[in-house]
Amino acid sequence: MTRRFIATVLLLSLAAATFADGPATQPTGLRIGGDVDKPLTLSAEQLAAMPRKTLNVKAHNGQDAQYSGVALRDVLIAAGVPLGQHRTRGPQLAKYVLATSADGYHTVFALAELDADYAERDILIADRRDGGPLDAKEGPFRLIVPGEGMQGRWARMLVSIEVHSTAPATAPAK
Repeated sequence: MTRRFIATVLLLSLAAATFADGPATQPTGLRIGGDVDKPLTLSAEQLAAMPRKTLNVKAHNGQDAQYSGVALRDVLIAAGVPLGQHRTRGPQLAKYVLATSADGYHTVFALAELDADYAERDILIADRRDGGPLDAKEGPFRLIVPGEGMQGRWARMLVSIEVHSTAPATAPAK
């Protein structure tokens, strides 16, 4: 046997083992983690059972669309992130939220952007569009960020939300 043949067989074996349970990019739920009190993994059913919001927006193609889902703020509160009631101050202002999609796309929000004390808009974790579930290109979860000129933070195929801090772990030496 030639080296090329052996290499091809090894690569095909590795690919078969990797995709035996389906593509790795298929999310099984939305993970909420990082600097949160209660890390969560929310299934589609759990997310659907949370308080719902609906937004009428212009989609990427410029057409009107209606998305429904749960406010990102409410999901973070469920994970124990202190938002609202004037709790986002001091060290909390150095925190950010990193949203990650199944295709490796990332987007960032300052934690204060998600607090109703600072911003009145609802950033939505959508699971429905125009009355039906999101299609495979968008879902099962998608961020909808109303009021922005560009839709670069409208992350599709959302798989995780993480809270992190930009503040140094220790105080600088004097």
